[in-house]
Amino acid sequence: SLVLTDSVMSYVSALDDTNPPVATWVKHKDQVNVGIMIAINRCTKSYLNKSVSNYDDIQMEKSGDYIVHTPNQAWYMVPSSNWNDYVVSNLDRLVKKYDLPFIVLEEPEMWHRSGYSKAFRTEWKNYYGTEWEDQTSSPSAWYRSMRLKTYLFERLLLRIGDELSAKYPDLKIYIASHSTLSYNAWSITAGLDSYMALGVLDGFIGQTWSDTIATNVTYESRSSRYAFESAYLEYASYLASQNGTDFYALADPMADNQSFTEADCRALYLESIAGMLMTPAIQRFEIMPWVTRAFTGVSSEYKTIQMNIQKMQKDLVGRDVTLTAGTPGIAYLTSDSLSWITAGNNWAPNSSEGFYGITMPLVRSGIPVSFISLDNLTDARTLKDVKLLILTLDNLLPAKPENFEALAEWVRGGGTLMVVSGYSRYWEIEDLWWFEYGTPLDALFASLGIDGIDYSVGTSSTSLYGASLVSSMSQYTLSFKNLPDSARELFSSGGKTIGFSDPVGKGQLRVIGVSPASFGYTARGTEIVQRLVEDAIDDMPSNLIYTDSPSMTVRRGPYVIHHAFTESELSGLYIDLYDAELSILEDPYVQGNTSKILFDCDTVDMSGPTLAFTGGRLEELKEESLKTTFRITGPTATYVASRLFCPDGLYPATIEGRDAQGNSIFVEYDWNNEYDSLYLKSDLPSGGVTYIVTWSDEPVEDGCNYETVWGSVLTSNLNLDKDYLIENTAMANGAQRYCDNNTHLIYKFDISGWNDPTFYLSVSQNYIIEVSPDGSDWQMIYDYSEGGKVPLLKNADNKTIVSLRPGQYGIEEDFYIRIRNCHPETGWGGSVYMITWMYVVYKN
Repeated sequence: SLVLTDSVMSYVSALDDTNPPVATWVKHKDQVNVGIMIAINRCTKSYLNKSVSNYDDIQMEKSGDYIVHTPNQAWYMVPSSNWNDYVVSNLDRLVKKYDLPFIVLEEPEMWHRSGYSKAFRTEWKNYYGTEWEDQTSSPSAWYRSMRLKTYLFERLLLRIGDELSAKYPDLKIYIASHSTLSYNAWSITAGLDSYMALGVLDGFIGQTWSDTIATNVTYESRSSRYAFESAYLEYASYLASQNGTDFYALADPMADNQSFTEADCRALYLESIAGMLMTPAIQRFEIMPWVTRAFTGVSSEYKTIQMNIQKMQKDLVGRDVTLTAGTPGIAYLTSDSLSWITAGNNWAPNSSEGFYGITMPLVRSGIPVSFISLDNLTDARTLKDVKLLILTLDNLLPAKPENFEALAEWVRGGGTLMVVSGYSRYWEIEDLWWFEYGTPLDALFASLGIDGIDYSVGTSSTSLYGASLVSSMSQYTLSFKNLPDSARELFSSGGKTIGFSDPVGKGQLRVIGVSPASFGYTARGTEIVQRLVEDAIDDMPSNLIYTDSPSMTVRRGPYVIHHAFTESELSGLYIDLYDAELSILEDPYVQGNTSKILFDCDTVDMSGPTLAFTGGRLEELKEESLKTTFRITGPTATYVASRLFCPDGLYPATIEGRDAQGNSIFVEYDWNNEYDSLYLKSDLPSGGVTYIVTWSDEPVEDGCNYETVWGSVLTSNLNLDKDYLIENTAMANGAQRYCDNNTHLIYKFDISGWNDPTFYLSVSQNYIIEVSPDGSDWQMIYDYSEGGKVPLLKNADNKTIVSLRPGQYGIEEDFYIRIRNCHPETGWGGSVYMITWMYVVYKN
């Protein structure tokens, strides 16, 4: 059974794979929308083996080494004409063969350190008409190299869009990518604004991982992890690029970083979901990547929590949204060039630190800063909801004159533009459009109709509001002279003007000549940014008032997402959705720097017994005065949680759970008299579970009359399973036992004293699983090949957890489990990693 999703992206590992996993998935088109996801930035050996010259297309660093994705399996590629032919022809084949409704093109990106391969040098000469230059030789060479890398993927995306859309008019084409902020921090270049402006893409998946929000950020003079703030900034920044296309926000319940424990990942997942939902415009979601890692490979409790979050995401779409935070209407201009600029050779301040130097203090002050793409800004109407716009020119560059023309029109109409920027040697590039004015700042002044301002680069230390800025950053300070008579000095240092304001039409230009990267290196960075913003708002003719906030809270229908920067307390009664027990919280306290994801109980109709919240997919619900019936479906071997309320004076009389065949199943419950609330939890069998709760006026004590007992054992060459393994002809390694060829495993468990036992097997590959009461009379329960219909799988991509309920097979004493190979003529036989079991102990 599926998690709560409408669409599935089946990953294609190699473009020319003749039998990808989607071949199996398309059989389920009646249940779910099935497309593919495929990387267009890397190749496998199958491509390299076609021609020796194909090795020229691999991204290469200065040392001459190839840039490898997975050793001996995948290499990062330059989107050369040859590679593009290969990509397009295979995408065409896959779309046609499987009648795909959508494709997702993963990570059109290139490494900063690439740019030395034969293919890239050829593309340089074709694009610029000059001989290739080492990108580390000058700011101009670096910028042109990064711009070319983005162009090459623009060219590939255009070709895919044009050719496939012409042949398959109903095909939807999406890209999946990390944020410009992450690319910048990880030394990768991409062009999200440029890609989405091509007009050939239907949408975008923002890949904000637990890993990306765990990246340290320099803030208030120290480098640390700010998970919520990083998540908020990433998700909000994606929307600047969309140009009216569909946007899907991804959060990862686990992580690429294998040193992260499940507890680490759970904490990061909570903050990423909270950060995501603080942006009201985000209404579509990719609920998880890599299902085996994110869902099947985690604890039962965490799976239940994920089911809660996925149900909430499904349910909040289209709901009314109310955001309670600091001053709205403040936006930051972003650009693809954020990931094209580096501080290398002292060419510019660190562009990532420049971004966070402004935005981190804003978010930490509870300001819901939004983002506007400078690259795609050609119409002042785009800024209609913005009151204060912040531009940092030393860590990004305008793409074309129309960008500044639109800015100038908006300012003249009443907007306030605040430029916070030191000097950047990228301003010296002679073949870019602004050079005829001098620098990008000169071009901005010209667009605004301001003439005669002169400025110089300072190297002495300076301060704002009495806070000294780090000297290593202050070398980029600008001081201004020859200001217009209408201008007013804002800041000075050493007798020189380093900040001024000037009215422009109905609006205002404010220029502060220091690098925002320096704000992160002072303990008073938040204060500086707060006062810069507050002063700008105070100077506005509008009634806007600067207000910061110790928290951010968004309400989406009955769902409340709250982040506290300092400790806070909410009033009211809530269900904690980030708790597998769906605990009830009254006036909950929220610790500083943490988030809560809640269901507001005040939205529940208490006039009769009511199902307030349930994880999983609610298929049927019937609520009567003395009886509540509902059915939930979802992935098997997963516990789904539900919470009900009833009027005062009613109590649960009977609680039943039935599978799709009508068989009784065990239901864990907990009754709470204080809140007249019933908690239910049970394993999800195939086909779902139906709950029947009857109510009466007969009082019931708190709690339940049983507890569950869990046990588990790893199955590997460590032989920890020796007490249960009675027959073994299979192989083993440090992670698993595996039944290649005609081998098998048989386990025996004495369940004679167990009530309602359930077993969970973590398995993969080409498995057959059978059960028996005596070790001789076997009943097949799972056959991955479906009787030979599914071809041999040559990897462990199908790793999953299957459940076995002895009582369902009439087994009450000895329980035998046999694992073997559904393709015994070859290897890749059934593998088992762990066996887990649960049973019930009734209290006296």
